[in-house]
Amino acid sequence: MLGCFAGFTGGLFGLGGGLILVPALTFIFTYLGESKDIAPHLAIGTSLAVITISSLSSAYGHVRYGHVLWRVVLALTPGLVVGALIGAVVADQLPGSALKILFGLFAVAMAIYMWFGHPQPMVCRTLSRKAGLMTGAVIGGLSSMIGIGGGSIVIPFLVWCGYQIQQAVAVSAMTGFPIAVSGTLGFILMGSDAMITLNDTWGYVHWPAFIAIATSAAAMAPLGAYTAHRCSGDKLKIFFSLFLILLGIFMIVQ
Repeated sequence: MLGCFAGFTGGLFGLGGGLILVPALTFIFTYLGESKDIAPHLAIGTSLAVITISSLSSAYGHVRYGHVLWRVVLALTPGLVVGALIGAVVADQLPGSALKILFGLFAVAMAIYMWFGHPQPMVCRTLSRKAGLMTGAVIGGLSSMIGIGGGSIVIPFLVWCGYQIQQAVAVSAMTGFPIAVSGTLGFILMGSDAMITLNDTWGYVHWPAFIAIATSAAAMAPLGAYTAHRCSGDKLKIFFSLFLILLGIFMIVQ
């Protein structure tokens, strides 16, 4: 059930599903007996592993509708890879409580920006290679630290640059994969010596959860992508903002 919901919302909003998976898995792992300090790290690592699969399925759905801006994807990708690896190293040094609060505050901040942000410019701002590298590194680092595919940063950034929300969602779906792969590798390496209570883990990745969620999320992501391209841009912005606010508040008070 969690995988189906994460896959649909991932395809709908151009996310990898991490904004759903991290709070839910943190709660589940804690309930199963994992320490409160390890559970958020395990949830983030597992979320990133799932995103490696769900992002590909979501991206395929958006490619079919022709909204992917490949020049923007290529400009962001190198920085995303490097930033995601660095983010995994930084996250390993932070306590679980700090990661949960960081995740919640970030989600609420992005929602407020999407709701009250600057009007969309009439002409798209050009994204140079240097700007793409720097922006990608920041997005990749933050995304890896909190276990998301980067959509909640990529989408507001591209809307600010002047792109249509549907184009931003499509680019976000494509860039989720390099973030997830780099972040997953980082969390596997950083968690290799962690005192994890649960069995069947590889570093900070819980493989039974990964398999169950990834298969169902991949099946539902194309339906979310289809729904996104049937919605108007204004409605998609509103839904996306409300979605982020609810998740952010949940993670802060959990």
